[in-house]
Order: sequence, then C-alpha cells, then structure tokens
Amino acid sequence: MASSKKSRSKRSRPGDFIQFLAYSVIAGLLVALVVLPPSMSVALTANASMSWFQDLPDDISDENISKPSTVYASDGTTKIATFFAETNTQVKLDQMSPYLKDAIISVEDREFYNHGAVSPIGIGRAFFNNILNPNKRQGASTLTQQYVNNLIINADVARGEDPNTLGAKKNYVDKIKEMKLAISMERNKTKDQILEGYLNIVNMGGQNIGVEAASQYYWGKSAKNLTIAQAALLAGLVQAPNIYDPTKNPDLARERRDIVLSTMLRDKKITQQEFEEAVASDIKLDVHPTSQGCSIAGDNAQFCYYMLYNFLGDPSFGPTTERREATLRRGGLKIVTTLNPEAQVAAKKAVESTQPGATNWNDINAALTSVEPGTGRVVAMAQNSQWGNPVDANDHSVNQFNYNVDYAFGGTGGFQPGSTFKPVVLAQWIASGKGVNAIVNGTSLLYPTSFGWNAKCLEGGKFYFRDDPAGFSFKNAVAGGQTWNTAAYGIRQSWNSYLYGMVARLDLCDIRDMAERLHVHDGFGNPLYKVENLSSNIGGTANGATPLTMASTFAIFASEGKYCEPRPMDKVLANDGSTLKEYTNECEQVLEPDVANGVSWVLKGVIAYGGSAPDRGIGLPEASAAKTGTNDNSSQTWMTGYTRGLSTSSWVGSLNQGSRSMNNLAINGRVLTYVDGATYAGAQWQSFMRTMAPKYNKDNFTLPSAQVLSAAG
Repeated sequence: MASSKKSRSKRSRPGDFIQFLAYSVIAGLLVALVVLPPSMSVALTANASMSWFQDLPDDISDENISKPSTVYASDGTTKIATFFAETNTQVKLDQMSPYLKDAIISVEDREFYNHGAVSPIGIGRAFFNNILNPNKRQGASTLTQQYVNNLIINADVARGEDPNTLGAKKNYVDKIKEMKLAISMERNKTKDQILEGYLNIVNMGGQNIGVEAASQYYWGKSAKNLTIAQAALLAGLVQAPNIYDPTKNPDLARERRDIVLSTMLRDKKITQQEFEEAVASDIKLDVHPTSQGCSIAGDNAQFCYYMLYNFLGDPSFGPTTERREATLRRGGLKIVTTLNPEAQVAAKKAVESTQPGATNWNDINAALTSVEPGTGRVVAMAQNSQWGNPVDANDHSVNQFNYNVDYAFGGTGGFQPGSTFKPVVLAQWIASGKGVNAIVNGTSLLYPTSFGWNAKCLEGGKFYFRDDPAGFSFKNAVAGGQTWNTAAYGIRQSWNSYLYGMVARLDLCDIRDMAERLHVHDGFGNPLYKVENLSSNIGGTANGATPLTMASTFAIFASEGKYCEPRPMDKVLANDGSTLKEYTNECEQVLEPDVANGVSWVLKGVIAYGGSAPDRGIGLPEASAAKTGTNDNSSQTWMTGYTRGLSTSSWVGSLNQGSRSMNNLAINGRVLTYVDGATYAGAQWQSFMRTMAPKYNKDNFTLPSAQVLSAAG
C-alpha cells in the first residue's frame, strides 16, 4: 500500500522543523550531560546530534509489513498450505468503519488532523512530566509517530532481528529518531494515507495485525461493518493488545472500550444515546481463528512437511533456520512445488484402498511415493493416515510420521526393503561383464563356514560367515526354485537361492560400492548395505530404506543410469512476483546406460508371464518394470517399479508393530495366509501406475546390448 514518491503530496509545516530542532537540542544536551564529562558536553552535543540525524533514513516504507506465504501444487493454483507470523489483510481507509477512524483518533491523537508530525503541547507535557515523575513516564507520540514505530518494528523482524526499542522503552535518543522519521513521513504522505497505514499495521491482539484481520478474527465480519461498540473495542486494544485482549481479559477489555467511548462522546463523534447504548452492551465475540501450516494440509500434509524441511534447510532463504522461517512466515512468498494434484489424488486413493485409516484397527501402514526419472521431481507422496495426534493408543488414523521419507525430513529409519534390493546386485552383475542370460546355480540354501565370499576390501580378500557353525543358511519365500537357470530367471522369480548364486560369483565390496553409487541408504542417511551382513543382499538390513529412497534409486534404471536428487519445489517467488529461486535438476550419471537398460530388460519380466507378479502389469509390457520385496515373516512388503516417466515405490507394513507378520491378519476385511510384495503393496503400485503412467513418458525401454543379453559369466 506504500505510495511512490511521485504520487505523494509533499506537505511541510514550518512548525515541524522548529519542534524538531528544539527537541533535538534538549535531548542532545541531556545525553551529553549523562554520558560525557562536563568539560566535553557543550562542545560535542551539537556535533553528536547532527551525526545522528545524518545516519537516519530519509523515508521509511510499509513494504516490510508481514505477509503470508502460500504453498501451491505444481499447477501454481492448487493451494496446499499457508504460513504466517500474523494475520494481516490490507484494506483502504474507505473500507473501514467511520466509527473506527473516529475512535482511534479520539483515544490516541485527537488533534491528529490539526498538528504536524509531532505535537508541541504533547512534547512539553511529556518532557516536564518525565522530569518530575520519572516512574510515570509519558510518551507524547502522535499517530504518525506510532505508525513509524510499527514500521521500524516490522522492518527489524523482517530482517530476523529483535524489534527496535523505539516501539517499547524509548530514551531521548530514540525519541529524536522517532520524531525525525515522523516528520519525513508527513512530508511524503497525506494524513489519510498515514491513518490508513497505521490501521493496517497496528497490533490488535494475538496474531491479528490491522483492523481487517482483527475484525474477521473477533466477529467474522469486515472492518467496514463494525458497530460503534466494536470499533471502540478495537481502538482500545492498541495501547496494550495483550492486556486488553477480549478473549483473555474481557473485563479489562470492556473497561478500556468504555474509556474509548467516552473520548468519542467528548469529541462529539457519537451522541449521548449512542454512547449509553454502546456502554450498556456486552462484549459479544464470534471468534474465527485462522489456521496455518502443514498440519492442516489434509491429504497433502506429509508432502508439505517434506517440502518444509527442504525449505528450512536451504541457505538461499537465509543464513540460519530461524531466519529462513521468518522469511517463510513474513515474506509473502509463493512456493510452487512439484506435487501433481491428480497424481496425489491417485496415490491417496491407492493407499486408502489397502487399508482405510478410519478403520485401521490392526495398525497397518501403507505409503507410496512417485518421482520423475531424469528430474527428481516428487509428484506424489501419500499414506493411509492423516497428520495429527492420536486420540488414544488404538487410534491409527492419525500420527506425526511420514513413512515415505528419511528421519531427517520428519520420517523414520526406514523399513527392510526385502527383494527390492536385488536389482542392485543385478546391476553389479551386469557391470562386472556378466550377461543376464548366464546360467546360475540356484540349488543351494546353505553355504558352509568354509566358503569364502569375495571381499577385496577386507583383509585377505575374503569374508567367512562364522555366526552359525552350520554356515550361512536362508530359504526361498515359497517351496521350489532350487534349480539351474539364468540370472534373469532368478531375479524375475525372486528366488533367494539364485541371488546368492550370483553373489557367490561377485565381490561383496563391489556390491557395496554399487549400492552407494545408486544412492541406496537407510532412513538415517547411512549406507544400507553391509559387507559382513550377507542378508543385506536380499534386503535383510539392520535398518531399512524409505519409499522415496527406493523410488529415486529405481528411477536411475528408468533414466538409463542418471541419478537425480529428489526435490519437492520448482520455484519460489517473492511477494512482488520476482523469482527468488528456480530449482534445477541436480543429476549425475552413476550407471552406464547399457547396464541400466539391462536391469530394465530383466525387471519388465517381473510383471509379465513367468515373473513373480504377473497380475500387476499396467498395460505397458515393453515400457514398465518392477520388483517386489518381502522381508522375513512378511512384516514389511514392497513393490517398486517404473516407466520412463514415473518411478513409484509402494510399501505396506507397520512402523509400531515391527516384525509382526501380516499373514493371517485382517487387512481391510481380507485375511490372507501369505502376504508378499505382490499383494497389498503390489495392488497399490498397480492402481497408481495404471492411472498416472499413461500421462507421462511411456516410451519403450531401450534394448540392451548383445553383451548384456548374453550368457557370459
């Protein structure tokens, strides 16, 4: 609402300069007498005062008034959340009740339209009172001076600094600064502009800044429609908004309101009858609190918090977390995220179809995240619970965890990925020069302690499993699979015996390095794979991974070897519409394209005839690939898969119940004797991808080279 200098009508009163000069001399003498030896006081007072004046700005702006920031989906119009430090809605003076203007002038500065920026009578009265009664100081501030104070406070807070003392315990130096700025203000703005600005910035209790915000909060009505009593109540708040807050201290608020009414009667702004009726009226409030933040973002809450953690961790918006939060809550930003509203609806529908949160008696958690290969843009993130505090221990419909992301972003330590880790081993198999059609020994479920696993990063170059005298044993998820066949067959059928047959011909340290190249980490940001934990090769890790991590890793295969750091924001605009930051894709080539294409060639067979999840196809047989994952006892299940346009990771398990099996457990009215990644997690993935994958790049995967498709090994 700040006017440009070209449009301002400059006003100069001869009395302003005289008042300013006189008070400056007095204050300068007082300061000199207090802080300097008597012999130096007289000589330095004038020079010191002049230096103060030269350091002060010529004008002050109302551009620093706190403004809310809004978070939008990728379309730039779908609102996700709003953040603010105070509620503030700017309105013109003619959109305010005339009673309100009369009330504020009568109680705060009855000669506002008659005197200059400072009041000579007020200055004299306050000066002598403060000498005679130092414990009962008077301020003598005009409305213009109060307006200046509020602008200075707002500017300080906007910079992330403590509010300047001009707004609180003023000394004489502060008073000089205040008067100088007030005079400058009145030279550049009309009285009506100053009154309008003041009424739009003054604190009226709690987070309510300005008359419109206060009117909407206390009564749910526009400031234009305030009654006499309501206008007087608001005008009374400005002296001490916390003390006279009618929601906390109604008796004090009423007492102050009646004082304001008496000043309005004194100044003939209201009649005797209007005064009596207003004084006799009770304070009747109809409070309309304004909510904000990610907690009220509904189905988008988890994504919103993920975005918030990223924003607060970005030094582009301030040197400290506190400064970034101030920018968010006061800067009037427009944050355009990567969230696709249509994809988010599809994701939420998918997880709720697994187990609706409202009837989640057995504490089943379901989550799904989808990212764009080649960009890292997170297009959907959903889970079958809302954000909030559970009513009791049996309430699993709400919580404050985001199952999709790492602990550092408000998530968890992750969940065992099971066989969704096997593509990492497959990638190393291909990278080492072995073909996907090489024959593998899948007959063994036991490797004796004498078997030396290749591990060049360990002393002696071998690892020997000694935790069990019988050796390292494991099992296949279902009976069978102990045969000889190709590596591709073993991965597609998800036989553990084939996987370890492949590992036995690789180097554990190379698999570890491949996992790190593919950015597979646990929910705490640490490497997921451990060389000396052989179970890591089938996802039996100490900690687990999150859906966002797995979706980002599989996106590498979709984009022919390119890893892109996942991101939730596209751009951040300033309040004036200028671009503060436009996010670019942070990508790197971490895998040879032919290796990535080889992985895709194998994984597309998982959801085709002859794979472990043939019923989970999405109608794109040459353009979609996936891998299921199930840990021991079926307590954590996965399906992660992709097209060229989307990489989606779906998880179903339980954070609180840990290793509890989902076998024979009622889930949304169904009881299955055996649950694996192809059941609930697979259905989620399929539901989402059938809806959204056709709307993104669905080109066929590139056929890998003859070497990759060979039987070399």
